Amino acid sequence: MAGFHPDPNATPNASKLTEEAVAGIAALFKLDPEEVRRRWYRRDHGSSATMEFFGTTIRSQYWESRYRRVSPRALAVRPVHQARWEIRAFGFDPQNNEPLLETCPVCGRRFGWVFMRGPTKCDHCTDADGYPSTDLRDHPQPLLHIADPEAVLFVANLVHPDPERRRAVMGLVPAELAGATNGDLFEAAMCMASALRPEASTKMTDAGRPLRAPDFAAITPDMLGAAGRALIGGEDGFAALTARMRLSADERTASHGLYKELGPLAAMPLDRHLSPAVRSFANDAIARDLARTRDDGFVRRSVPRLADVPAGAWLTMDALSSELGLSKHALGRLSESGAVEVRRAGGELSPVLMKIAEVAPLAAAYKDCVLVRGVRAFLRIPDVAIEELARRALIEPAEGGVAAMLRGRRYYRETSAKALLIAIRERAQPDGESGRRVKLIVAVRRSGRAAPWADIVEGITTGALRIYSKKPFGRDWRYAVTVDKAELGRFLERVGGPTDPGGKESWLTRDQAAQLLGVDETIVWLLGKQGFLTKREGHFAMFSRAEVEQVASRYVFGPEMIRRSVFGQGAQLNRWLKTVGVQPVATLRGKSAKVYDRLQFESVLHLQPKPLEEVVIQPRQKHRISLQDKEQAIAGVRSGLTPHHVAQRMGVNPTTVAKWMKAFEASGRIKPAGKLDPHAESITELIEEDSARSTYALHKDFMEREKIKVAYTCFSQFIRELGFARDPETRRLVRR
Repeated sequence: MAGFHPDPNATPNASKLTEEAVAGIAALFKLDPEEVRRRWYRRDHGSSATMEFFGTTIRSQYWESRYRRVSPRALAVRPVHQARWEIRAFGFDPQNNEPLLETCPVCGRRFGWVFMRGPTKCDHCTDADGYPSTDLRDHPQPLLHIADPEAVLFVANLVHPDPERRRAVMGLVPAELAGATNGDLFEAAMCMASALRPEASTKMTDAGRPLRAPDFAAITPDMLGAAGRALIGGEDGFAALTARMRLSADERTASHGLYKELGPLAAMPLDRHLSPAVRSFANDAIARDLARTRDDGFVRRSVPRLADVPAGAWLTMDALSSELGLSKHALGRLSESGAVEVRRAGGELSPVLMKIAEVAPLAAAYKDCVLVRGVRAFLRIPDVAIEELARRALIEPAEGGVAAMLRGRRYYRETSAKALLIAIRERAQPDGESGRRVKLIVAVRRSGRAAPWADIVEGITTGALRIYSKKPFGRDWRYAVTVDKAELGRFLERVGGPTDPGGKESWLTRDQAAQLLGVDETIVWLLGKQGFLTKREGHFAMFSRAEVEQVASRYVFGPEMIRRSVFGQGAQLNRWLKTVGVQPVATLRGKSAKVYDRLQFESVLHLQPKPLEEVVIQPRQKHRISLQDKEQAIAGVRSGLTPHHVAQRMGVNPTTVAKWMKAFEASGRIKPAGKLDPHAESITELIEEDSARSTYALHKDFMEREKIKVAYTCFSQFIRELGFARDPETRRLVRR
C-alpha cells in the first residue's frame, strides 16, 4: 500500500528508506513529502559511518535502530515516542531525568519495533483476547540526581530534533568554538565522556567511543555533564574535567608525562573524528591547563592524600614511597645527596626520615624526567641536537635536587620538551601553496649537508624560519611541516651549524644514517636489506658509523647526483649516464633508486653539457630551423639527453624536438627545413663563380641547372639566410 512494503522479518529502519518510499508514506498519511524527508535518517557506511539525525550529523554507532526505549513519565504527559530516546548515550530522559525503560517490567522482554502495539504499550504482554495488557505509564522509574543539569541539557539539545532548541543551545558555546557545528560539539562531548569511563581511564592514547549498545551503559549523566561543562564552562569547566582525569593518573602505570596525567584526554588534539575547530580548542585548553597547574616549573601531579598530612611532618621512606608514588631507590639517592634535610628516628640503623613538604615538589619533578631517548621519541632529532637545545635553554635538563634522585645519566624535563613541540605546532601556518614548498625533512636532506637541527628548531620557535602544514602532526613532525626551499637554504647559510648528524657516536640511527648519506630513511632500510649496510638487531641505533661512512665514500645516490649535475630529474640523469658508459651497481626499488659507483660518476662529470644558465640562445632570423640545427638536436637526443633538455638549449618547444626524433626513427633521415636547404652548397658555388651577377640571373641559372622551380622571392630570401649580401660599392654578393 502507498508503494512502501517493508520486509516483515526485518527490523524497520528509517535509514533504509528510498525516495519512492518517502512519496508513498506522504501519500498514505496525507503529509508533505518534505516533512517526511526531515525525519529520514540518511546513513552512510564504513568505519566512520555517519548519519543525519534531524539536521545534525552524528556517527551511526550513537543511534539505536533495533530496540525501543521509553520514559514512562514522559509518555504519561504525551503518549508519543521521542527521537532523543534513540541516542544510545542518553540512558535517561534529559528533560525529566528518568531512566529509560528498555525491558518490560512485567514480562522482562525488550521492546522492539516489528510488532509494536503503540508507544505506551509493551510489545509482548497481551490478554486472552490478544490486546496489549501492560501500560508502561503505570511503571514510572525513580528519578536520577543530576549535579549539573544545565551542562547535561546542553549536550542533549545539541541533537534535539527541534531546530530552535539546537540554535538556542549554541548561544552557550564560547568564541573559540564558533566554527564548530552541533554535530562537532556532540562528538567532542562523546569523546570527553568516553575518556571518563572506568575502562578507558587507564588507556594511554585515544579512549575510543563505545561501539555496541551495552557499552553505552558506562556513560552516566555525570560524565555527560562534565563533558558539557568542559565545552561551555570556560577554563574552570575544562579544569574540572582534567582534575577528574588526574585522579586516575596512578592507574596508568605504562604511560608517563602528559598521557599519564590526562590519559586519553591528552589525545584530543590528534583525534581524527574531531573537527579542526574542536581539536584546536582542545589543544589550547590543555596548554592553558598545563600552565595553570605548574608547580616550581613542573606539571603538578595530583596527590589528594597529602592534604591530610601536617605541613612539617617527617615520614619514613616507606611512607613517602606510598604517598608520593616514588621508588625507594630514588628516595635513597635523594637522602644521600644532601639536597633535602634528613633525620633518623633513633640510632644509626634507624629509618631515615625526610620532610614531606620538601620531597613532594621533587616527586612531581622526578615523574616529569625522561632520558634523552624519551625526548628523541617525539622531537625526532639526534641526541647532539637535544643537548644543544638544552644548552640554549629551549628544553630543560633535570638539575638540582631531582637530579640526585636519578641514576646519574642525562635526564630532561618531558613537559619542557613537549612544550617545545607545541610551540612548533603553533608556528605552522596553513599551507596553501604546496607546489612551491617541500617537506622539511626532504629539503634538509637535499641541502647537501648535515642538518643543524638545534638551529632549525630554534629558528622555527623564534620565527626566523617559517614553516607550513596542511595536516595534523603525526609521529614525526618533520614530515608534517613544509618549508620554502630557497628560504631554508638562506637560513642554513646563516646559521652554519654542525657537519655531522651523528656527533661522535659510533652507532647511528636510520635517520642519522639517512642524513649522512643524503637519502631518505627508506633507502637506508633498503641498503640494509640488500647487504650494503649491516643492521644491528634489537637496538635503536643499528648502523655502524664506520660502515655508513664507507658506503658514503664508495657510492653516490640520487639527491647528491642531481645536485652535482646539470639535470633536474633522476631519469634524465640516469639516461645520460648510460650513454657515457656508466651503469648502476644496484637498483634498490623497482626501476628507481639506483646506486652508482662514486669514482665512475665523478669521472664523467666533465662530459656533461653546459648548464642551462650558461647557454646563450641566439635569436633566429628565420622562421625555419636549419638542417644543421636539426642534426645537432637529434644527435643530442641519441646521446642520452631528453628532448626537453635539448629544446631548452635551442629555444624551441620540447614537442618539436620530439617530433623530429620520431620522424628520424621512422625514416632514418632528417627532413630538410625547406625546399632549398638540400641545394645550399650548389647555390653557394653558383654565387662564388660570378658574384657580380644579379640575383635574377642567379635564380634563372639555378633553375636551369637543378631542373626545379622555385619562386624568385624564396630564392632571394634563401641567399640572405646563407649570409650573402650586396656590397654597396662593388655591387657584388659577399658573405657577411
